[in-house]
Order: sequence, then C-alpha cells, then structure tokens
Amino acid sequence: MTEMLDAQIARLEQRVRDDDPAAVEDALKLADRYSDEPKVWSLLAYVHARSGSTEDAVADITQAIELSPVEIGLYFERGRYLSKLGRHHQAVDDFDRALSFCNEQQNDYYRESLCFM
Repeated sequence: MTEMLDAQIARLEQRVRDDDPAAVEDALKLADRYSDEPKVWSLLAYVHARSGSTEDAVADITQAIELSPVEIGLYFERGRYLSKLGRHHQAVDDFDRALSFCNEQQNDYYRESLCFM
C-alpha cells in the first residue's frame, strides 16, 4: 500500500470521527478503486459501523479477511461487530481464531482483549 493511500485512509477516518456525512460515499468509492486492499475494506467496515450499518460492517471486514486471512485484528473487529449483532457464537469463533493466530505468530498485541471478549 502506498503512503498516498494510507494518507487517504487516515483522512477518511478523521472525517468519520467528525461525522462528515459524505465520508460513507467517499469510503465506498475508495473501496471500489482499491478493492484488493484489506485496509480499505477495514476502513469501510469502520465507516459502516459508525453509521449504524453493522451488517454492512461485517460484510466489509469479511472481504478484508478474504484478502488477508491471517491478520489478527480483522478477526477481532469482525468478532466485535458480530457480538454487537447478537451473533455471539460466530463472534467467539472469530475471537478463538484470532487467539490461535496470536499463538502461531507470537503476537500478544490483541491477546488480553481477545481473552476478555
């Protein structure tokens, strides 16, 4: 991913936090343009979740997982969205998968939060 795309993502994240209503449309355009970038799909999931479209957020983060199937944070995020929807068994499956990746990758960044969830 280029620095330019990283900067676009950061700006869009800020616009979402600032409740810019055009941010959703711009995030959709970015996902259309960079459909092979997991970070863009993760951003779109965040945008949808913030706007109350949690089902769309699950679909977006699932797309990111398909592009980057061993990224721990993506499973953590999808698990959170699934939990919010009351789909707790699926959420636990994602949290378990993420914990498994923590062990495989010797990555403790998410471990405590995953265990709590």
